[in-house]
This record gives sequence, structure tokens and C-alpha cells, in this order.
Amino acid sequence: MTKAIFIRTSFASFHQWPEAPPQVAFLRNLHRHKFNVEVRFSVTEDDRQLEFFMTQAAVNKVLFEKVIPALEKKRTMSCEMLAGLLFSLLEGLRLPVISVSIDEDGENGAIVSA
Repeated sequence: MTKAIFIRTSFASFHQWPEAPPQVAFLRNLHRHKFNVEVRFSVTEDDRQLEFFMTQAAVNKVLFEKVIPALEKKRTMSCEMLAGLLFSLLEGLRLPVISVSIDEDGENGAIVSA
């Protein structure tokens, strides 16, 4: 049996895809999304090995101090890039991250996993 917890959070920001194909040329322009984030962590115990609120606070700290500023600096970052960056940063904190998913407006998104 494997055990995991997950936390969810979100943030609003802008990005663009300058090389978008003609069928979705509107994506070449800077556009806003609500980016929804879900992070799964491995646990081995049944009783709050990783406390939800504290873990969510740690994820939000990384998001707001590192990931969102990276997106604001490089507006062409995709969901795959954002999820990969967040995954790497959380691993660097020695958190037992299994996967990071980031979607746009609750519709389409990307998943990065170990």
C-alpha cells in the first residue's frame, strides 16, 4: 500500500506562447489565467506526518517567492515548465514530493512526477 497527501492552491498570472500555431494564434498575446496547483507528497504514517496547513504554507512560500517571480520575468513559461520548477524547488527543501500538477482555469494542464 502506498500513502500520499495532497494540497491544492492557486494563483492568478499572465503568460503567452509567441510560437503558437495559427489555429490558436490568440495564445501569442499575453493572457490571464487562474493557475490551479496540486502537489502530492509521499507519507508512510497515518497521523499527520505532513500537516496539511503547514505543507500548503510551504508550497505557497515557494510559489510566491520563486515560481511566480520566475513567470513574471519570463512570461513564456508553460504549465509544464511551472510544474517542473515547483517540483525541483520542493525537492530541494527535502519534501517527499511525488507529483506537481498545474492547470489553467480548471481545464487543461500539466503533471510532473517522480
